[in-house]
Amino acid sequence: MIPFGASPNPVDLFGTPRRPDFFCIGSEKAGTTWLWHSMLQHPEIGVPQTKELRYFNGLPSLDLAHFRALKTFLEDTRNAPKRPQFLERVATEMRLLYGGEDAYLRIFGQLTGRVVGELTPQYCLLSRDRIKAMKALSPDARIIYMLRDPTDRIIAGAKMVCLREGDTMSDAAILLHAKNPIQERLSNTAWHLEKFESVFGKERIHVALFDDIKTRPNALLAEICAFLGVPPHDIPRETLSKPVNKGSDFRPSPEVQKTLYRRLRRVYLELEPRFPQQVATWSARYQ
Repeated sequence: MIPFGASPNPVDLFGTPRRPDFFCIGSEKAGTTWLWHSMLQHPEIGVPQTKELRYFNGLPSLDLAHFRALKTFLEDTRNAPKRPQFLERVATEMRLLYGGEDAYLRIFGQLTGRVVGELTPQYCLLSRDRIKAMKALSPDARIIYMLRDPTDRIIAGAKMVCLREGDTMSDAAILLHAKNPIQERLSNTAWHLEKFESVFGKERIHVALFDDIKTRPNALLAEICAFLGVPPHDIPRETLSKPVNKGSDFRPSPEVQKTLYRRLRRVYLELEPRFPQQVATWSARYQ
């Protein structure tokens, strides 16, 4: 019997510390959930059942504010969701809050697969200091970035906020939520890439196009697998093409789309030298 007050740290009981081999850093509403679902089906890729660990969001010190599921659960345990996926997330966040870096590494130690990693779309907003902390923890990690038309992404982000807050979908609501600085920062894709490239190097970063999920999902996944050093896995196209985490079908007016495009014009200009054909295709939507 373990004496009272001498119980072991539960973090030490589960998993062997293992450094992640890759991070998918975002952006939000750009296909990271699709990629997570696809990776869950790959026998040589290990990802947590909790998609977004958000560990580096809270560094250098972790607090409850960075763990939304756990905060929801503790604020109203009786009425908190009891879905298995939600409870899995609560357990994961509790481990991270309690055990810090050791708990984070042990999460990957419980996974099987030639490569293991995590997908947190908010990582694209990390400061350079936090990106350096990520590299210090896992210096050989590879970085995956899902790139979506910045205007299309900010509209999807605004719709997500509308649904979360119970607002009626309208042009006015989309413009209101798209003006939130966090939504503009999540669409600033050139800035995201520049920061991570300055720390990890361009050769360790793979950019995958959101548009390819619809037009060539198997080829897209095969390219990501090759980047990670694992063979492609045969997943039926109809499975990969199925929408994941689909939002509202509401589409704002062309005037609203053009307004948001003009607001993000600088992002397109910064991306154009690297992705000229893609930027031209996107820009033509708003001409």
